[in-house]
Amino acid sequence: EQLAMQARLEELKAKQASMQAQKEALNGLSANERILEVGEPIKAKATPLADSSISLQDNEIIPLEFKIIKSKDAKPNFENTNLQGRLETKQKTIQAIANDFKPNLILGRGGFKDLPILNIDGAVISGNHRIKGMQDFSETSRKAYEEAIQKQYNIHLEPDELLVRMPKEALSDEKLINLSLASNVDNVDSLGDKAVIALGKYAKALKELPNHLEGESVDELAYLVARKLEKDNAYPDILDCNLALLANLAKNSNNKSLGNVLNNLKLPLDEKNKLVEMYAKNAGAFHNLVNDFGEYGAHKLEIRPYLLDSIEASANGLNKTRAENFKVVGKDIANLIATTDSKGLNP
Repeated sequence: EQLAMQARLEELKAKQASMQAQKEALNGLSANERILEVGEPIKAKATPLADSSISLQDNEIIPLEFKIIKSKDAKPNFENTNLQGRLETKQKTIQAIANDFKPNLILGRGGFKDLPILNIDGAVISGNHRIKGMQDFSETSRKAYEEAIQKQYNIHLEPDELLVRMPKEALSDEKLINLSLASNVDNVDSLGDKAVIALGKYAKALKELPNHLEGESVDELAYLVARKLEKDNAYPDILDCNLALLANLAKNSNNKSLGNVLNNLKLPLDEKNKLVEMYAKNAGAFHNLVNDFGEYGAHKLEIRPYLLDSIEASANGLNKTRAENFKVVGKDIANLIATTDSKGLNP
């Protein structure tokens, strides 16, 4: 028994060391710039079902195919590593699926809310909580699941099998990550998750953003960012678009990510929302600062590694009136710019 406990402790230490190494490897990167560890392909049986698809945006369609896998081969992940960028685990959701499975809440819903989407190695792209709940099915829920699959798809499953969706074509690491992040777009409660999910949704459009955005005010810049990211939308989501740009700019530092920082702000919810909105609406200005700044000649001012610290410092300083608080934030940003040398460093 003592040997078993010692082995378990060693296993936990190794796991913690691995997670720490992964976090350190992410320093200097955005939330969607992580290196994936893709394992060996799991066994997946073909089905006679017609292919389906999922979209990141209207112009980016990902073909999917239905596969039957062994339940044990699916790999849900709640550690904010690899494909999973969410920071919150909803145990009640898992338990509800496991103990009181309701087919209408999953089957036939379409999009990201339907059957889970897995990568070739069993890692979950979409449906992390759903897969875990299915792996933990009670006898009653398992029976309801099998009957629903038979009725909806005319597919008979063995007791240890699950019906899932998988990308029909090989996807790049970047596309897999963005797909995973965007899959939670309508299912988040925290600001941190909202930011990284917005980044996944608009990742492709962000690459097409011009180096310099011309605007006479913060609000004009924020609207321009939204119009650039949602070109076909007459009423773009200004906050989400600018939050995506902020998430793209705010590089991980000191083993912290934007998601962690936003979720851990020690502020009342109202003040937290206002602070995050302020930084998001200034994302266009930050974008101009780190790229060519036109006639003003400030080329590639590197503030990205310091944005997380700036957000935290701003939150810690919000202890006066709202007007005074924003003056403090403005001074912090002005000081950061004033102390940055020609190489973009802060000695």
